[in-house]
Amino acid sequence: RPILKIGLSAPFTGWDEPLGYDVIHAVRLAVRERNQQGGAGGYLIELAALDDRNEPAEAVQQAKELAVDPDILGAVGGLDNACAQAAAPGYHQAGLALVTIAATAGQLTDQGYPEVFRLAARDEALGLAAAGFAVHTLQAKRLAVLSDAAEAGLATAFQAAARSAGGSLVYSGQVNRW
Repeated sequence: RPILKIGLSAPFTGWDEPLGYDVIHAVRLAVRERNQQGGAGGYLIELAALDDRNEPAEAVQQAKELAVDPDILGAVGGLDNACAQAAAPGYHQAGLALVTIAATAGQLTDQGYPEVFRLAARDEALGLAAAGFAVHTLQAKRLAVLSDAAEAGLATAFQAAARSAGGSLVYSGQVNRW
């Protein structure tokens, strides 16, 4: 039977390796279940998985590698904002669909690339929901925000929404992952 290939770019080594393996197991399960049901439009689905170590430069390289395979129709990838945003132009140039795993930055889909789709809500929506929960449900009045650089947009959205909801921000800081 004819085959459709999809790519996967996720961290299989490095700091985020456990998350990458969660992703590949989930994607493999979805592919296996779909193929057991007859595939997609008469085609079986095959997965090409590449390690991007959750590093933007590596995500760009993996997008290029997937783009040179004429059988690849699209990819799942971009475990965080930095990797998804770095790789999106490469997928766009190649005309490949990109479904981001967990990227939340609004800039990702504001670039005007019709091939880029997200599975997670935008920072603004997540920040609003989290701030509403903290201020209204938990009735927190004084809030501290600690984030890493990859989630700076989400932290900013949370802070703005928390202030609007009546919360007082007493501390805001960033940590380095490495």
